[in-house]
Order: sequence, then structure tokens, then C-alpha cells
Amino acid sequence: MKVDLFLSGGEPRTIAMGGRSLRIEMTEGSWTGDGFRYFKVICADMARYVLKNNPEDGMWEVILYEKITDRPKEAS
Repeated sequence: MKVDLFLSGGEPRTIAMGGRSLRIEMTEGSWTGDGFRYFKVICADMARYVLKNNPEDGMWEVILYEKITDRPKEAS
């Protein structure tokens, strides 16, 4: 599945995939490893996604999808 991300300040803000666009409501975390960048986000569809980015070719993929039932609280 092709995933397009729109970035703001180096972090993803919107995911476009499968003909629909999802606003990212919260970034729960980000990290790097094995030459990739990862972002753990919650989107407007009340689902958690882990996004994997290859900075060399700019490609993105969703490596985890999890429907959530309770909206997580913002970190303080």
C-alpha cells in the first residue's frame, strides 16, 4: 500500500492512503533504527499507526495498525 505523508516541522501531519486522507491527532513517539525513522501516531479515525520512513528514498509504509477504544491522554 502506498502511503503519502505531509510533513510539518519534520513530523508527519496527514496520512494519505487508499483514496482517503487521515489527520494525525497526536504523535506518541518517534525513534530511529536500522537506517529508518519511525513515528507512532494516533489519527482522526481513532487508530494507532506506526509509520516507517526510509530517508534515502523518501518512501513511507504503515507497519502497525491498531484500533483504539479510549483516546490517550496527552503527555504532561
